[in-house]
Amino acid sequence: LLIVKHDGILPMQILGGQPCYVLSMCKPKVQTNHLRTSFGHYIVKVEEPARLLSDIENHVKNDGRFLKTVSHGPVTYDKGGLENREPESVELKNLVCFKKTKNFSSDWEYRFVLQQAISTHTEDAFPPLGDYIALDLKRALDYCRLVAP
Repeated sequence: LLIVKHDGILPMQILGGQPCYVLSMCKPKVQTNHLRTSFGHYIVKVEEPARLLSDIENHVKNDGRFLKTVSHGPVTYDKGGLENREPESVELKNLVCFKKTKNFSSDWEYRFVLQQAISTHTEDAFPPLGDYIALDLKRALDYCRLVAP
């Protein structure tokens, strides 16, 4: 599984400079033509998103480059709006990774977020991962298929 910077994956610096990588997918409600126009000609359909999440979570547990949990959830399209909560209750990661402005609402996104682990000891520090990450899940993802152009 290759997670790249453009066309749906954006590395973000949040929580004290801790890099995050966002795998962005669209819910079934999205129009295929919209996907092709906005993101490119090739579309991969994930038939079993829960299996994809499980495979990524299992990989991340054994990959010291990342925190052990994968955040995931739907994107809300109310970025820039008022939050009807106390500031202390709003998690920064949710504001950065799971919110977009209303003009993107036709994307119907759902996201998986991986955070790079940061060591407090400089000799153990991981180098920056760059603009993309590759996760070798050691097998073909038989629950994913290319949607014919």
